[in-house]
Amino acid sequence: MRKTIQIFTILLFLFPSLLCLGFEENVKGTDDKNYYDEVVGIIKVLGGFYEREDVSSFMDRVSKDYDGDYLFLEENITDEFAQYDNIVININVDRVSLSEDKGLIFADTRWDKRRVGVNDGKESSTHGTTKFIFKVGPDGEFLLNGMIGGSVFGEK
Repeated sequence: MRKTIQIFTILLFLFPSLLCLGFEENVKGTDDKNYYDEVVGIIKVLGGFYEREDVSSFMDRVSKDYDGDYLFLEENITDEFAQYDNIVININVDRVSLSEDKGLIFADTRWDKRRVGVNDGKESSTHGTTKFIFKVGPDGEFLLNGMIGGSVFGEK
């Protein structure tokens, strides 16, 4: 038993990453930075701007080199605001991961959205999953760089 502990200690010394083998990795970061909290924060900020129908502030948090069409995203958001009122969004972040070589942060989310039609006054709801892609801007702020999956922001 003592020899097993010594071997294990030597292995841990040589390969410190073995400490993480038994744990699920929900959050990755570099330099001890916890990206999960920051991603949850920026998603709440984006959701808040969206619920207040503040297109300008929302788009200020979107990267100018958005992976997709920046102007198309803005147009879709504006169109949804013209068709619906009282938009309420609930976004749950399931997992955050980091691609150090690309400098991107990914967030897997589940969401639901309720809103009231301007023309008919009927409430409708949608739900889905979206992978948000963020990059860190020049001032250290997180900017939305893309979305994969269901469109929580905009209709298309």
